[in-house]
Amino acid sequence: MVVGDRVLYEVQYESDWTPCGARRINDPNVIAAVASEIKDLYERGEPFLDFFARGVAPLPAPAV
Repeated sequence: MVVGDRVLYEVQYESDWTPCGARRINDPNVIAAVASEIKDLYERGEPFLDFFARGVAPLPAPAV
């Protein structure tokens, strides 16, 4: 999790993906690099409603 340009938290998880802590990173160069990567990924992403219409709506309803 990036908080502005001041701090980055690397969230740690158990094997079942339960959060179990975080490591604080204060290095401005690391924070800038991570923020840049997140920005690039976000810009390449597909709008949610487009994805839903294409990849979810056509699926059959789940069996309960």
